[in-house]
Amino acid sequence: MAVEIQLCALAVDVLLIYFFVRNKNVGLYSGKIFFYTLLTHTFGMFFDVLSVFGITNSSSMPEYVTEILCRLYLISIILYMLFAFIYTYTDIAKLRQSKALKTVWVLFFSLSVALTTVLEIGFEYKNRHAYSYGSAVNATYIASFVCLLATIILTFTHSSLMNIRKKRVVRLWVSLEIIAAVVQFFYPQLLVVGFAATMGLLIIYAEFENVEVHLNQETGCFSSASGVAFLKELYERNVPFSAILIHNNEEWKIAQKEEGSVLLEMTEYLSRFTDAKLFHSFEYDFVLYYDSSDPKENLSRSGRDIQDIMQRFSQQWNNGKLKIETKYIYFPDASVVGEHTSFTRIYHYYRERVESITGLLTVEKENVDYIKSLYETVNEIKSALAEDRIEVAYQPIYAVKEEKFLSAEALARIRTKDGKILQPGAFIPISEEFGLVDAIGLRVFEKLCRFIKKEDIQSLGLQYVEINLSISQCEDEELAEKFAQIFKRENISPERVNFEITERSQLTKKTTLLENMKSLMDIGSEFSLDDFGTGESNLSYVTSMPVKIVKFDKSLVNDYFKSSRAKLVMTYTVKMLKELGMDIVAEGVEEKEKIDELSKIGIDHIQGYCFSKPLFEKEFVKFIKENNH
Repeated sequence: MAVEIQLCALAVDVLLIYFFVRNKNVGLYSGKIFFYTLLTHTFGMFFDVLSVFGITNSSSMPEYVTEILCRLYLISIILYMLFAFIYTYTDIAKLRQSKALKTVWVLFFSLSVALTTVLEIGFEYKNRHAYSYGSAVNATYIASFVCLLATIILTFTHSSLMNIRKKRVVRLWVSLEIIAAVVQFFYPQLLVVGFAATMGLLIIYAEFENVEVHLNQETGCFSSASGVAFLKELYERNVPFSAILIHNNEEWKIAQKEEGSVLLEMTEYLSRFTDAKLFHSFEYDFVLYYDSSDPKENLSRSGRDIQDIMQRFSQQWNNGKLKIETKYIYFPDASVVGEHTSFTRIYHYYRERVESITGLLTVEKENVDYIKSLYETVNEIKSALAEDRIEVAYQPIYAVKEEKFLSAEALARIRTKDGKILQPGAFIPISEEFGLVDAIGLRVFEKLCRFIKKEDIQSLGLQYVEINLSISQCEDEELAEKFAQIFKRENISPERVNFEITERSQLTKKTTLLENMKSLMDIGSEFSLDDFGTGESNLSYVTSMPVKIVKFDKSLVNDYFKSSRAKLVMTYTVKMLKELGMDIVAEGVEEKEKIDELSKIGIDHIQGYCFSKPLFEKEFVKFIKENNH
């Protein structure tokens, strides 16, 4: 009886089912579809063997029984091919969720089954080879070819959305199927289609669905890559879940062998929480996902487990030799996050700022909204830089003695896509946090230089324009060289720009700042000390920095008119600074009545809304022309 190849394929299928079922699996959609594909093919091989048995024993078996077995085998082939097609797009969310596509393949399968059921079928046993033939067989070949063709086309039309390795393996799988189908079509006695399919399934299992592929080899729990895929599917399928993220301080360093044993000890302990799926994350981090269909159950179990976990991780590891500082990020209801990219973003945001977490951080909706808003601003800043929507506003600075405007301060603004203006307070702190402030500062400086050149500010009566330097700019060893090149490129005298600096406790490279200041002063620029009187700038900073101008902060100026003590402090501070040969600017002055009193104690310049708010280029030029007679 010619069933050797089919029996061999069936045996391999059964082994694959055994290995797939006996091991824990992540529960990804692709794994489920692979299992359905494998089961369908196994049943197909079973019916194939039975149909061969029926054909070879047609003399002792009713013909209709053999016919039913043959038709069931043909139907199983179509169903297997259809599952193979579905498996191909398990990585592509928009196809997985497409109702139209589901409708198409349900109709296709129904039509194919109907044709296979009603069309003529025959079977023959000749020279130890049993096979079926007829219109039903031809219809099966056509349906199978359509599925294979759709599968191979899909790997090209949606190539960019597919895993590269998976795409290649699927193409190999389909190629084996096509070659086997062609061979068996012309030589029906060679029953190789089923065996070729088994080989394809074996390759897929080895490459993607083998549990070892999804495990972290060091710890034995699911890997970080599997965790990302699992998280993505949870959100795509709207599955309610809770999550516990465990961050172990990365600074602990012990022998590699002992380090591995500690991670295994942690994994062994965390694996006891069988209500959750355990993933090894970045470095020494672990993540537990609770994905029961009942949100209350997830909350109850995760809330109970996190207390036990915190208790254990507060103790020592490695036989009492090692104590590790551990922080926890807890999502009691991760559905409030909305999507997997936002979840990952929140995780990384807090992980990078883990020193700010005291033990346990519970992520609620307000945390999600805050970080969402934060990244919306980050994206707005990035797009504004890319689309040149960084604008510069200029606030006039009044010289008391000369009774005219001799300078101004250049201030960054962002014009949003809908035309609104973002003020510095809305984006400067965020740009500093996300490393975008240097790009903004450079763009503002370039626009300032072009403005100075275009308007010939000396003809307007302006001597210079001030511009702020951020902390990171001050610590940039190439800052002076960059600015010098821009001065040269725009043919601008460095004397026309005054750089504002602020003493900040975060400044770690004071030597670099001093070197930048010296280089820029050597070519003609000068410096101002901004925000004096806020607690960030003090007298020691004045004496250690080669600044020409000191700018009194708005808060100190306002206190001068409210407190006799502040008035005394400011009066004597002005006197001391004047003796040091410095010019003084009072910021944030909103009432003109204050100008006379400020000038009496030695204030040289007034900046504030009492004269003008910051103005964009055209308005600013118009204002200066009208007021500098």
